[in-house]
Amino acid sequence: MVQDPGYVYATFKSTRLLNGHSIERMQKYDLDVRISHRFGKINKGPYEFFGLDQNVSYFGLEYGLFDWLMAGTGRSSYKKMYNGFVKLSILLCYTHQLPCARKFTQWLSFQISPVFIHRNLVAANEDKNDILAFGAGGRIKITSRISFNFEYYYLLNNPVASSPCYDPFAIGFDIETGGHVFQILYFL
Repeated sequence: MVQDPGYVYATFKSTRLLNGHSIERMQKYDLDVRISHRFGKINKGPYEFFGLDQNVSYFGLEYGLFDWLMAGTGRSSYKKMYNGFVKLSILLCYTHQLPCARKFTQWLSFQISPVFIHRNLVAANEDKNDILAFGAGGRIKITSRISFNFEYYYLLNNPVASSPCYDPFAIGFDIETGGHVFQILYFL
């Protein structure tokens, strides 16, 4: 007899894994107010207040239009940039990446994310308009409210010839306090 696997919920705690989107989305009529602060490197010492002086803030709103469709917008203090996105679920989710995830156990989730980004404007003529990358990441729950997260994106092409690029790698913790999820991140 074949057992019906059923639907899996709460593969990740948030609509973001660390830098990239996760497969999670807002439910119909739910609003997520997203306030993020990213700081500089800890090893900058006391003069830079261990990275706190390099604060970049982000304020965003994400709204569930339907159970299968959400939209969001936000603004970053870095270069005063605005963003907007639409995320829909057919069988998977799509934003500019195609995240595919599996919740292996109650304590372990893993995701892969092929990524395609097209930029209309680039800084230099030798820079590429299209960026291809492949991401992977996951979550390991430590307690029912705390998890360790990791994420790595391998750039398949060098999109910016005018300056060096690197493959982003991040680790962090999600701390759930009821109605809030605090993410503490470190980028390597």
